[in-house]
Amino acid sequence: MQESLQPSPSSSFAVWKTIASARRISSSLSVDVLSVSEQYGITYLVANCGGVRRWTYSGDEMRSISRIYPFEQQYHSHEYYELLYVLDGTVNEWLETECLCLRRGDAVLLDKNIRHAEQYLSNASCAFFCMDDQCVRNLLANDSPFSEGQTVMHFLMNHLAPDSCAVKAYCHFTAIPTETKLLPVEREANAIIEEMITKRPGYWLLIQGYLRRILGLLETPSVYRNAPVYKVIGGRHRLTSEIQLQVEARQGMISKHELAALLNYNTAYLCRFIKQNFGKSYSEYCLSVRLHYAAQMLRETRWSVSAICDKLGFSNRTYFYKAFEKEYHTTPGNYRNANR
Repeated sequence: MQESLQPSPSSSFAVWKTIASARRISSSLSVDVLSVSEQYGITYLVANCGGVRRWTYSGDEMRSISRIYPFEQQYHSHEYYELLYVLDGTVNEWLETECLCLRRGDAVLLDKNIRHAEQYLSNASCAFFCMDDQCVRNLLANDSPFSEGQTVMHFLMNHLAPDSCAVKAYCHFTAIPTETKLLPVEREANAIIEEMITKRPGYWLLIQGYLRRILGLLETPSVYRNAPVYKVIGGRHRLTSEIQLQVEARQGMISKHELAALLNYNTAYLCRFIKQNFGKSYSEYCLSVRLHYAAQMLRETRWSVSAICDKLGFSNRTYFYKAFEKEYHTTPGNYRNANR
């Protein structure tokens, strides 16, 4: 039997560089589909507003890459948010030092800071939805992210904040097993790729709609188990990050007893910890979070001040105005005009 020729290190580097280059997002939203087969190698498809491109690499090429670039060197992070969705097979998603075993229909949403690497077990296929800040802002502008239970939108919104660079977090979604040939998320993903190919009038608005549906499906109880919960990993101030994410996910409208039960801490200890590390009492901290969201709504929506008060639980308008002026040294109306 003739021995198959192995690619040289230089050709392996070219393949690895091509894959890495393809993963750099070149438009506001990119959908990458990766299929791995022990027999046939890798097929890689990238769809974005620039069109659709496809690469195929043989099994020999990929085995050579694995020898030159061992798994521990494949850890990386992105300048965009990434939603990994498993289409088929099993994928181990390594997040810093933790590992999630993902199967068909499972998904994980990553922030920009978390270092990660994918490990494909035998034959597997997955889709990567890569979203930059502008894509997220478009989603927030066209659909209210402030209603109860929208964990995904809260996750994305929280990580737009300037002080989010120290947080490493993800959301994990476990699919309810089904024998259906085409899952709901896959239908929406196919629709996005088709719109990117055809580019018919209004295609970008349709793409945003399909993407928003995907994020909504991830929080649908009949499709996914339990409610997704932020998970923060690493770092000396892990509890600080957990508190921030949980309180901000509820726009500051969570009691100290609820937070203590959620994080499995004693209420009195948690209040002391917040005072020591945030420089505010628990009620003061929650108020500052609510005012932060009020400021964000003033900047990014056209909602009236009364509507914003209602959404953030301010029943007393006078109290809201006084608290906002104390925090931002201006009235809500002047703040909106200056930051529009």
